[in-house]
Amino acid sequence: MQVSFSIVTPCLNAAATIAQTLRSVRTQGVDGVEHVVVDGGSTDGTLDILRAADGPVMFVSEPDNGLSDAMNKGIRMARNDVVGWLNADDVYLPGALHRVREAFEAQPDALWATGRCLIIDGEGNQIRKRVTRYKDALLRRWSYPLFLTQNFVSSPATFVRREAFDDVGLFEERFKYSMDYDVWLKLGRRSAPIVIDEPLACFRMAEGSLSMSGFERQFAEHVQNAREHGDGHPIAVAANVATSRAQPRPSPKPSDYATGANRISRRASSHQSAPPSTMRATSSGHWNCSDARWRQAANTRRRTTKWAARSNASGGSRKRRRHSHALRR
Repeated sequence: MQVSFSIVTPCLNAAATIAQTLRSVRTQGVDGVEHVVVDGGSTDGTLDILRAADGPVMFVSEPDNGLSDAMNKGIRMARNDVVGWLNADDVYLPGALHRVREAFEAQPDALWATGRCLIIDGEGNQIRKRVTRYKDALLRRWSYPLFLTQNFVSSPATFVRREAFDDVGLFEERFKYSMDYDVWLKLGRRSAPIVIDEPLACFRMAEGSLSMSGFERQFAEHVQNAREHGDGHPIAVAANVATSRAQPRPSPKPSDYATGANRISRRASSHQSAPPSTMRATSSGHWNCSDARWRQAANTRRRTTKWAARSNASGGSRKRRRHSHALRR
């Protein structure tokens, strides 16, 4: 049986980007895709764009209680086999759904799949390439203990069997930033995802987006997620605490401030940020690794990843105690 997709897009006042998001879904060239848009009551022309949209787009517009509530409404409306989460300024890269369909059809018992995701700035330039390479390297080595150390799964590139939500539940409204990590951990506890080692999507980091404005709170919630789902993996949970505390806040380019002023209104209270539909081949961007805080964070990530990997491979209590002592130091 061929896999079918329901793509859920939560949005609010997204007239500047929603057409690009719709187009990236419509042009995937995959039959049987339904695009469910959950609007929080836009007043900026978003609804006009949705009404005029081509393709299988259905939408509802009404007040909601934030990102988790909007996503849950969309999942309940979904009718197809596999659910994808695409924010109103996210886009899929060409061929993404073909790759995901092939992966699920090759492993019909898989609950979820995830792939690589690019990061771009407010102008559509690819940025934080070292971060992307780092997350890709972890993704290729996915294990539950390693995933507990930090969230390296990107929501725009993640797809879940609709029936799996009946087992693990929907997104919890008590989380403002990390509701995705919470659900991915619940899924990961049951089974590993299919890892698709190709870029499937991208999201934008710009000043004013949730990724920037809630940076510190996001990592605090990640620690809470790890503690709630980390039974039996104390070293991995401790590594998450250490890594989250060491994270520096990313500094946007000056142009991101102007772009951030036009981001989706819901970003202030719920959404994660994402990209336009095109990227320039000549774009560039990087972490400022000359800064001491970036170096400290990078070193902490390397150490905690090694601790988690060793803990996962070792069954000896002596080695676990030695790693615990290293963490305390």
